[in-house]
Amino acid sequence: MIVGTTRPARAGATVASARTAYEEGLRAQSPLPGQLEWRLSRFDRGLALASELEVLWGDLHGVRVADLGAAHGGDCCALMTAGARPIAVDYRNHGYGPMRESLRDIGVSLDVVLADATSTLPFADETLNGVLALNLIEHVPNRAAFLRDLWRVLTPGGFAFVTTPVAWKHALKDPFYGSPLTALLPMPLRRTVAEKVLGRVYPFTLRGKTCYSSRGIVTAAVRAGFGAEARKHTASPLMRRIRHWPMHHVWSTLLERYGFDFILLRKPH
Repeated sequence: MIVGTTRPARAGATVASARTAYEEGLRAQSPLPGQLEWRLSRFDRGLALASELEVLWGDLHGVRVADLGAAHGGDCCALMTAGARPIAVDYRNHGYGPMRESLRDIGVSLDVVLADATSTLPFADETLNGVLALNLIEHVPNRAAFLRDLWRVLTPGGFAFVTTPVAWKHALKDPFYGSPLTALLPMPLRRTVAEKVLGRVYPFTLRGKTCYSSRGIVTAAVRAGFGAEARKHTASPLMRRIRHWPMHHVWSTLLERYGFDFILLRKPH
C-alpha cells in the first residue's frame, strides 16, 4: 500500500525547516517527553548518515532511497535536506499523515510504503538507487533471500547501507534487552537468558544469529553479487587516532571487522 505520490524533494528544504516540520508531525501524535526526545534523535542520526553517504556516494540530489523499517521517519526527513528522495517503508503507520502535511508546508514530500520490510520488498526491479537497512537484518528470517531482493530492486551501481548491533560493542548493555553480557551469547541462549531468567521483554522477533563480526553479512552479500565492506564512520575519532599507531592497518582491520559501524554494499554497474 503506497501512501501519497512520488515527487522529488526540493533542494530548498533546510535542516532547520525540515527538523521543525518533523517535530510538528511528531507532536501531533502526543508522544511522551522521552518518546519525543528519542524520535527527534533519529533526525539527528539521519543528518550524520546523509553526510556519510555524501562521502561514500557523492551528491544525493534526486537519489531514490528506501528506508526499510523507517519507524517515525526521522532519517528520511534528514535525507531530504541533502536533496534525496526518501521512501519510508514500515509495516505500521507511525503517524505519517500529519508528518507529510507538515513537510508539504515547506515544499517537500515524504513517500510512504506500508509493507513488511523483512519480506519481499514492494518495489519493481532496479527502481531504487539506495536502500537503508538500519538495525533490520537481525529481524530478517532469511538473510540470503533478503540480500537477493536488495540486489533485485537496486539499480546498477546502487548501494545498501546496513547496520546491526555487533556483540562486542554492546557487551555492557544488550541493545534489545538492556541487560549486561547477554549480547555476547548465541541468539537462542540469549533469548532464553534475557526472557526466561532475567524477565526482560523485547517486542519484536529476533531471528538468525548473534553478530560477532562483519564476516557473516559480508560473505552472504558477496554471494548475492555485491561488493561489500565493513567500515567505521568517516568521522570516527578512534579511527583517526589509530592512523598514528604502529601497525595501524592491523588495528583498523580488526576494528572494522569486530566493531564496525556499518556495512556498505554496492551493486556493480
